[in-house]
Amino acid sequence: MSHRSLPICSFPTSFRLRRGAVLLAVLVCVVLVSLIALTLIKLTLAQRSQVQRELWRMQADWLVESGLERAAGKLANDSEYAGETWSVPAEQFGGGRGGEVQIEVSPMDGQPQQRQVRVQAIFPADTDQRAKSSKQVTVAVRGVASKLPANE
Repeated sequence: MSHRSLPICSFPTSFRLRRGAVLLAVLVCVVLVSLIALTLIKLTLAQRSQVQRELWRMQADWLVESGLERAAGKLANDSEYAGETWSVPAEQFGGGRGGEVQIEVSPMDGQPQQRQVRVQAIFPADTDQRAKSSKQVTVAVRGVASKLPANE
């Protein structure tokens, strides 16, 4: 009986190198796709944050307008109204977060029937990252008697 040796199953060197190159190419592709996905996720989160800040700024602008209307209404009833800090609860905005409006009213020199109204709004009021908006207007006050002496 002759003894024949069976060939050992081995791949040619060129096949092993080609298989290694394919594996390396697949690994590089996976890394590139992962980096692209990570970049897209970061971009999406940045845009979401920017949209949220823009919404907060718009809400602060509307709060300033509401503060001006509030001050004009209070001045119509009370010419001595000096302002206030108006906390607007979150429920007014449908939940979420509340805002704060600071109203300052000051008399104008030489014009007793006018008041300078400064309004600053902050939204949301309960966080460090917030939007601020402000506006200053002159409001006429009716029914204020002039303190200047009348001509006789």
